[in-house]
Amino acid sequence: MMDAGAQHIIDASEEVGVDATLSHAAQSMWRRAIDASDESGGVVTTYRLIRGD
Repeated sequence: MMDAGAQHIIDASEEVGVDATLSHAAQSMWRRAIDASDESGGVVTTYRLIRGD
């Protein structure tokens, strides 16, 4: 859900000419958390990724 929301923000930003660099970074973190959760079979939060756990 958060990944889709980030994509919407990116699309809307680019449509009106706003730099979406930060939104791309946030989406990347969400996608990393989704992939890590799928691999581990449990929930991996973005906070946990940032901490390096």
